[in-house]
Amino acid sequence: MSDYMKVTKEYMEQYAKLSLVYCYDERLSVLQKGEEPDWQSIDLDVGIEVTEALHREDGRKRSAINQYFGKGLECHQLKEQFGKKYPEYDGQLWVLENTACFSDSYDMQDKIQQVCLTIEIKTRKLNHHYRKFRNNWLYVFLPGLLNGADIPEIFQAYEMVNSQFPLKFDKVFLNSHELIYIMQPDDWRGTINLSDDILRQIKNEAQQNS
Repeated sequence: MSDYMKVTKEYMEQYAKLSLVYCYDERLSVLQKGEEPDWQSIDLDVGIEVTEALHREDGRKRSAINQYFGKGLECHQLKEQFGKKYPEYDGQLWVLENTACFSDSYDMQDKIQQVCLTIEIKTRKLNHHYRKFRNNWLYVFLPGLLNGADIPEIFQAYEMVNSQFPLKFDKVFLNSHELIYIMQPDDWRGTINLSDDILRQIKNEAQQNS
């Protein structure tokens, strides 16, 4: 029987760390779990906050579907039980290769604005009460379907936010599944490619560690 993956805050934090360790800088393996920011290293003088640019409606769907994971349900059983309890979402649910996902319910511009708002909110928190490091980084999981063509608009919002606060995130990692975009105050063109094998490894280890 299949065991579908439950997406939790802990899972995403582990995923973020592992993706950076395996594909960006292996020294980050010394990061320790913390609060505000989520990952910290005194030796490296780095703090990484992990978040998701999640629309409120998608958050409700996530909460609903998470109830069915870890119960050994086959694909048709999961869809059937979920559809009975949440008929308003039933037609939007897809299950493929042990991953459940929903079709999009809001437009692309809303997605971009959600990312921009997430960066602004986290920057405000960094300035007000987050623990400060020499390197303050932000790792954002993007909404589905955003791609490289959308990054310049997000970068403009990042620049505007940086102009409004004395302290800014030195790097912002934007995770778009198999590709991670890297924004810095003077550049947005950096990328990290995640191969299929690395993605599977990261997902498996993140699930085990969360």
